[in-house]
Amino acid sequence: GEQAAHCLAARACLRRRLSVWRAASQRRRAERAQETLRQARAQARAASRTGQVEARRRGRIVAALDGKTSEALAVLTLAAEGPRPFALLPADAARRAIVSLRGAIAAYDADYRLAQISDAASPRAEARRRADDALALLQEAERGARGEVRE
Repeated sequence: GEQAAHCLAARACLRRRLSVWRAASQRRRAERAQETLRQARAQARAASRTGQVEARRRGRIVAALDGKTSEALAVLTLAAEGPRPFALLPADAARRAIVSLRGAIAAYDADYRLAQISDAASPRAEARRRADDALALLQEAERGARGEVRE
Protein backbone atom coordinates (compact mmCIF):
# COMPACT_ATOMS: atom_id res chain seq x y z
CA GLY A 1 0.00 0.00 0.00
CA GLU A 2 2.80 2.38 0.89
CA GLN A 3 4.50 1.72 -2.40
CA ALA A 4 1.25 2.39 -4.32
CA ALA A 5 0.80 5.68 -2.44
CA HIS A 6 4.39 6.60 -3.22
CA CYS A 7 3.80 5.72 -6.90
CA LEU A 8 0.63 7.85 -7.04
CA ALA A 9 2.42 10.78 -5.43
CA ALA A 10 5.31 10.43 -7.90
CA ARG A 11 2.84 10.28 -10.81
CA ALA A 12 0.98 13.38 -9.58
CA CYS A 13 4.30 15.17 -9.18
CA LEU A 14 5.27 14.18 -12.71
CA ARG A 15 1.88 15.37 -14.05
CA ARG A 16 2.36 18.76 -12.33
CA ARG A 17 5.86 19.08 -13.72
CA LEU A 18 4.67 18.12 -17.21
CA SER A 19 1.84 20.63 -16.99
CA VAL A 20 4.24 23.40 -15.89
CA TRP A 21 6.65 22.45 -18.68
CA ARG A 22 3.83 22.44 -21.29
CA ALA A 23 2.62 25.87 -20.14
CA ALA A 24 6.17 27.27 -20.28
CA SER A 25 6.72 25.70 -23.69
CA GLN A 26 3.46 27.18 -24.99
CA ARG A 27 4.43 30.59 -23.60
CA ARG A 28 7.82 30.40 -25.34
CA ARG A 29 6.15 29.43 -28.63
CA ALA A 30 3.72 32.34 -28.33
CA GLU A 31 6.57 34.75 -27.51
CA ARG A 32 8.55 33.49 -30.53
CA ALA A 33 5.50 33.91 -32.78
CA GLN A 34 4.98 37.45 -31.42
CA GLU A 35 8.64 38.30 -32.06
CA THR A 36 8.46 36.91 -35.61
CA LEU A 37 5.31 38.94 -36.24
CA ARG A 38 6.91 42.08 -34.76
CA GLN A 39 9.97 41.63 -37.02
CA ALA A 40 7.79 41.04 -40.08
CA ARG A 41 5.80 44.21 -39.32
CA ALA A 42 9.01 46.21 -38.82
CA GLN A 43 10.36 44.94 -42.16
CA ALA A 44 7.07 45.79 -43.88
CA ARG A 45 7.17 49.29 -42.38
CA ALA A 46 10.78 49.75 -43.50
CA ALA A 47 9.98 48.48 -47.00
CA SER A 48 6.99 50.78 -47.19
CA ARG A 49 9.12 53.75 -46.10
CA THR A 50 11.78 52.81 -48.65
CA GLY A 51 9.09 52.48 -51.31
CA GLN A 52 7.66 55.88 -50.41
CA VAL A 53 11.12 57.48 -50.43
CA GLU A 54 11.85 55.90 -53.83
CA ALA A 55 8.48 57.02 -55.21
CA ARG A 56 9.11 60.59 -54.00
CA ARG A 57 12.59 60.54 -55.53
CA ARG A 58 11.18 59.34 -58.86
CA GLY A 59 8.51 62.04 -58.63
CA ARG A 60 11.24 64.66 -58.20
CA ILE A 61 13.13 63.28 -61.23
CA VAL A 62 10.00 63.50 -63.39
CA ALA A 63 9.20 66.99 -62.05
CA ALA A 64 12.75 68.13 -62.88
CA LEU A 65 12.39 66.66 -66.38
CA ASP A 66 9.09 68.53 -66.84
CA GLY A 67 10.71 71.73 -65.56
CA LYS A 68 13.67 71.49 -67.93
CA THR A 69 11.31 70.69 -70.81
CA SER A 70 9.29 73.82 -69.99
CA GLU A 71 12.48 75.90 -69.85
CA ALA A 72 13.53 74.51 -73.24
CA LEU A 73 10.15 75.35 -74.75
CA ALA A 74 10.34 78.85 -73.24
CA VAL A 75 13.75 79.37 -74.90
CA LEU A 76 12.25 78.22 -78.20
CA THR A 77 9.17 80.44 -77.79
CA LEU A 78 11.34 83.51 -77.18
CA ALA A 79 13.33 82.65 -80.29
CA ALA A 80 10.20 82.19 -82.41
CA GLU A 81 8.95 85.68 -81.49
CA GLY A 82 11.83 87.26 -83.45
CA PRO A 83 11.56 88.68 -86.97
CA ARG A 84 12.93 85.39 -88.31
CA PRO A 85 12.62 82.07 -86.48
CA PHE A 86 15.58 81.60 -84.11
CA ALA A 87 17.01 85.04 -84.87
CA LEU A 88 16.82 85.94 -81.18
CA LEU A 89 18.14 82.57 -80.05
CA PRO A 90 21.86 82.78 -79.51
CA ALA A 91 23.53 79.44 -80.16
CA ASP A 92 24.90 79.39 -76.59
CA ALA A 93 21.41 79.81 -75.08
CA ALA A 94 20.25 76.81 -77.08
CA ARG A 95 23.39 74.89 -76.09
CA ARG A 96 22.79 75.63 -72.37
CA ALA A 97 19.17 74.51 -72.64
CA ILE A 98 20.25 71.34 -74.48
CA VAL A 99 22.85 70.46 -71.83
CA SER A 100 20.35 71.13 -69.05
CA LEU A 101 17.60 69.04 -70.69
CA ARG A 102 20.02 66.20 -71.49
CA GLY A 103 21.01 66.11 -67.79
CA ALA A 104 17.36 65.74 -66.75
CA ILE A 105 16.81 63.03 -69.38
CA ALA A 106 19.93 61.17 -68.17
CA ALA A 107 18.66 61.28 -64.56
CA TYR A 108 15.33 59.86 -65.74
CA ASP A 109 16.98 57.11 -67.79
CA ALA A 110 19.32 56.23 -64.91
CA ASP A 111 16.34 55.19 -62.78
CA TYR A 112 15.62 51.57 -63.65
CA ARG A 113 11.92 51.76 -62.74
CA LEU A 114 11.37 54.90 -64.82
CA ALA A 115 13.37 53.57 -67.76
CA GLN A 116 11.32 50.34 -67.74
CA ILE A 117 7.83 51.93 -67.87
CA SER A 118 5.89 49.87 -70.38
CA ASP A 119 2.67 51.92 -70.27
CA ALA A 120 3.21 54.53 -72.99
CA ALA A 121 0.19 56.51 -71.77
CA SER A 122 1.57 56.95 -68.24
CA PRO A 123 2.30 60.57 -67.23
CA ARG A 124 5.94 59.63 -66.62
CA ALA A 125 6.37 58.17 -70.11
CA GLU A 126 4.60 61.28 -71.50
CA ALA A 127 7.09 63.52 -69.66
CA ARG A 128 9.97 61.58 -71.21
CA ARG A 129 8.47 61.89 -74.72
CA ARG A 130 7.86 65.64 -74.30
CA ALA A 131 11.50 66.03 -73.25
CA ASP A 132 12.67 64.15 -76.36
CA ASP A 133 10.52 66.36 -78.60
CA ALA A 134 11.79 69.52 -76.92
CA LEU A 135 15.38 68.30 -77.24
CA ALA A 136 14.93 67.67 -80.98
CA LEU A 137 13.44 71.16 -81.44
CA LEU A 138 16.27 72.75 -79.43
CA GLN A 139 18.92 70.96 -81.48
CA GLU A 140 17.26 72.14 -84.67
CA ALA A 141 17.08 75.68 -83.25
CA GLU A 142 20.73 75.57 -82.24
CA ARG A 143 21.73 74.52 -85.77
CA GLY A 144 19.59 77.37 -87.12
CA ALA A 145 21.15 79.87 -84.73
CA ARG A 146 24.64 78.71 -85.64
CA GLY A 147 23.77 78.97 -89.33
CA GLU A 148 22.59 82.56 -88.83
CA VAL A 149 25.69 83.38 -86.78
CA ARG A 150 27.83 82.24 -89.74
CA GLU A 151 26.03 84.43 -92.33
